Amino acid sequence: MPRVFFLRFSYKAYTPAGMKVTGTLEADSSSDAEQTLWKAEYTVVSLRRPITLPSRYEALPSLFRVKTHDIVSLSRQMATLLSSGLPVNAAIRILVERRGNPLLRRTLKQVLQDLESGVSLSEACGKSSRVFPSIFVRLVHVGEETGQLPAMLLKTATYLERQGALASRIRKAMVYPLFVAFSGLVAAYILLTYSIPSLSILFKEYSSDLPTTTRIVMAMADFASTYGKMLSLFILVVAILSFCYSTTRSGKKRKDQLIMKLPVIRTIVQGEAISRLGYTLATLLSSGLGFNSSMELTVSTTDNAVLKQALNDVKAEVMAGLRLSQAMSKRAIFPYLLSQMVNIGEETGKLEANLNLVGDYYEKETERSVNTLTAIIEPAAIIGVGGFVGFIAAVMMSTIYGIIRHIS
Repeated sequence: MPRVFFLRFSYKAYTPAGMKVTGTLEADSSSDAEQTLWKAEYTVVSLRRPITLPSRYEALPSLFRVKTHDIVSLSRQMATLLSSGLPVNAAIRILVERRGNPLLRRTLKQVLQDLESGVSLSEACGKSSRVFPSIFVRLVHVGEETGQLPAMLLKTATYLERQGALASRIRKAMVYPLFVAFSGLVAAYILLTYSIPSLSILFKEYSSDLPTTTRIVMAMADFASTYGKMLSLFILVVAILSFCYSTTRSGKKRKDQLIMKLPVIRTIVQGEAISRLGYTLATLLSSGLGFNSSMELTVSTTDNAVLKQALNDVKAEVMAGLRLSQAMSKRAIFPYLLSQMVNIGEETGKLEANLNLVGDYYEKETERSVNTLTAIIEPAAIIGVGGFVGFIAAVMMSTIYGIIRHIS
């Protein structure tokens, strides 16, 4: 059962000596809390959850979640400690004491408790599926079975680091164009709703002499002043509803289908997904996992609903006897290069190496596409925003000078 947050219980009990004790403890459920007290030979009188406000982890899980770089750092440090000869319990105990993500520390404390009760590391981490990715848990399990846990942890860290790097570069590349566009919209809104209406009274006295461009700008300002707040609220509500719908199963599928039809965006999304696919499948197969398990994990780590459905279909056909390259070549979402590289890998026995090459190639191609798109968007956004704001300013200034000359 997944576990991220632990429940706090307050209790009253008697010790074997008859002394009354009170206190609090954390557990997954009331039955677990009661069992913990019975193991301590306490006679439980009352056990209840105190009424408390939700913690910041419960209230804002997206803000305080365990990030990928936290798991990467944890994997590398644990591999180092285990390679030095420390047992797993001692290594986890050291990692609990380090400074870092508070939620990860709390989770590691629970993992340590499970380890001390006889549970394996992979099983203990698997209970906190929202903290530890499924591929982390599976590779740790493989490391435990093969006696190569430090090596598997390093492989996991390398994989997660590589996956996060491309997504991070894509986000950073899009920050500046989005900031320019947002700043321009804010500037235009302020001009149309606050600056221009203050001049409208003066302009309307000379309405018969105003040029067409000024009339257009004034009409835009009147519309923004009258309906601006209502329109902004409508856009906000639509955005929130669209976001909520996109988190549902059907909404995510429709969103991904739409994205895969957009010319330039499709190239970036598809390239990032194929790069992730190549790296994931190569990492799992080279770790000793069977094809069925590797495909299941690859599907679970795929965000795109369209690609996920295609991978499920490919897996079914391969299990029915078809070769992986043949199953991929039947679907347009998989590039021709991918199916050919997989085919060569199957024939030469170097499938994992070829999948890594595919991951490298599409990672570089995606980064190049993002850089090209950014190079186009940045000047276009600056010119568009600057041109619009400059047009309004020029129209207003020319109108003001015209009125001054008329008054003179």
